[in-house]
Amino acid sequence: MQLFFAPASSNNLFVEGHFFPRARQLYDDRMNSKMMSTKKTASVPQQQANMQSASGAISADSSKVYFIIDELVETERTFGDDLQQVLEGYYYYFVENDMRYNISVCDLKSVFGGLETIQNFSRKLYEAIDRVSYSVLKTARTFLKFSIGFNDYVLYCTAYER
Repeated sequence: MQLFFAPASSNNLFVEGHFFPRARQLYDDRMNSKMMSTKKTASVPQQQANMQSASGAISADSSKVYFIIDELVETERTFGDDLQQVLEGYYYYFVENDMRYNISVCDLKSVFGGLETIQNFSRKLYEAIDRVSYSVLKTARTFLKFSIGFNDYVLYCTAYER
């Protein structure tokens, strides 16, 4: 499979002779987003302060928990962003150009079906865990509250194998 951006200043992607406008911009935006997400925000001290012990010190365990919860929040955010880019860069593009590429909506749904549902769930989960101020108990309760939504992942994965 040939995959290349051409020319170097172009936002266009060519795969096996097919043209995908804006692919370079989506790729560059994603890379910039990853670099920005590695920078901690000004609210980090406040989030760590929420985890202080009764004596006022942040314990080593609290610090580990903070980083674990931070990783959960960031992973869910980037996962939702990645799904959105797949939907915008590929699925919606092919839906709009199905005749041009001789792809049926049925074929598109067999590959991308369920991604919109998963992306919406992911966005809601991210917003919910981001709101709970790095509280272990609230984070756990949030995951339990949203647990039924993970069934959409199972449905997508089992349908995709067919």
